[in-house]
Amino acid sequence: MREGGQSYVVRQEDNRKIFEVFRRNNVLTIDVMGESTTDARVRVVNLAVQEGFDEIDEAVTDTTLLELHQRLGHLSYDTIVRMADSAGSGIRLTDRTRPNCLTCAQGKQSKNNQPKKDTGRNAPIDKLGGVIGSDIKGPMTPKDRRGNRYLINFVDYSTNCVRVFVAKRKIEATKNFRHFLLYYEKRFNCRVHVLRTMARSTSASIRCASQLE
Repeated sequence: MREGGQSYVVRQEDNRKIFEVFRRNNVLTIDVMGESTTDARVRVVNLAVQEGFDEIDEAVTDTTLLELHQRLGHLSYDTIVRMADSAGSGIRLTDRTRPNCLTCAQGKQSKNNQPKKDTGRNAPIDKLGGVIGSDIKGPMTPKDRRGNRYLINFVDYSTNCVRVFVAKRKIEATKNFRHFLLYYEKRFNCRVHVLRTMARSTSASIRCASQLE
């Protein structure tokens, strides 16, 4: 409150003046009202400061890590823990378990339209020769005695029939597939419909007829 050009801190119960607040040499200073000794003044100030800390402690919010994660827009668990543990945050975590959040998992899903080519009826995995999977392993060290560094395999999804070729270069995969195609269709009297190749993490589906051009 202001009175007679002076600033005071008063007690709410009886409006008694507790501190006089003034600025001296650009320093904000408080003076205890009605106390003469230095010890008494220090004691009153310390008591007021302690009461202020007690009020802050009473205002602490108890919550769980998951609940706070949901309230803060699904902020990462680590960030929330750092915020709660920082001084003066006013947050006390009663449970720090980190369950998997369904909303976060759904938000990370890709919404791109998935291609339907070579799927379902177009790729009959239960039919002989319906889908052939292929992968390339290599380069491997050491080379074999003929200088081959790659293994190229072909697997029929229906029968798990496997054929493996060795090659010096990746580019030989096309030639090896031609050999596999002639062997497989003649051996089992069927037609290969789909070839699925794996290149590291990339999957490609290629429609093919009974021979490669």
